[in-house]
Amino acid sequence: MIFVMFDTIAVYGGGGIGKRHVRLLRGKFPSSKIILVSQHSKPSEVLHTDIVLNNSDDLGELRPDFTFIANPASLHIDTALQVSEYCSSIFIEKPLSNSLHGIKVLEKNGFSLEGTRINHLYYGGKYYNKINYGLLLSKL
Repeated sequence: MIFVMFDTIAVYGGGGIGKRHVRLLRGKFPSSKIILVSQHSKPSEVLHTDIVLNNSDDLGELRPDFTFIANPASLHIDTALQVSEYCSSIFIEKPLSNSLHGIKVLEKNGFSLEGTRINHLYYGGKYYNKINYGLLLSKL
């Protein structure tokens, strides 16, 4: 199996699931820059992150290689649409959303949708352990 490091990883959502992703990512990618985007988290409250942003306005400049979306389900697709402008690999926690509004735009922009329920995700030459459920969006 090929292991490739991510330079920059973003995680949306500072709740329990988002923080779990941050912790697991830090263990798997210790030299990667990990950015948490959360309206409610303060930098002093979040371990294992390099940057905590209260909004995503500055995230585009940081150009994450991979983005995990673990904010409330009603925001998943809107967040994916925003992130898809500068990141070509996106993982959305389950459920995809409470509505499919906007999903066709992601598909038109070249993203494919792949459901996953596996303990090990091998994607595009990159490996991430401990993802159990969710949706992976990848630019073709």
